[in-house]
Amino acid sequence: MNTNYIKTFEELEQYTQESGPNIVYKHLLPKGIAGNNISMGLVTLEGPTETEINSHSDWMQAYVILSGSGTVILGNSEIHISEPSIVNIPLNTLHGVRLSAGEKMQYIYVNNYSCK
Repeated sequence: MNTNYIKTFEELEQYTQESGPNIVYKHLLPKGIAGNNISMGLVTLEGPTETEINSHSDWMQAYVILSGSGTVILGNSEIHISEPSIVNIPLNTLHGVRLSAGEKMQYIYVNNYSCK
């Protein structure tokens, strides 16, 4: 269902996920608001921390790095990136983000459920 949806980042619903400390997850565009094939979230991290290393079999994902820097784990690679950057995460690819002490990062993830 498509519907009008306008929110500031401060108004977004926060949720939890298995991860390290100092990470805030927010639903930016929940699945169903702009159809059933897309959802988006906002992640704010402050190191030292690490997101859960995981993979998805039902959706592809992309990260849009808005600010800061950190290490992106993508498959067997670890790449230190900084803003502005984009990361494409194919189906079934292990991925995550790691920040060292003093690093900060904010990124948007986009989930695409129409890839199967």
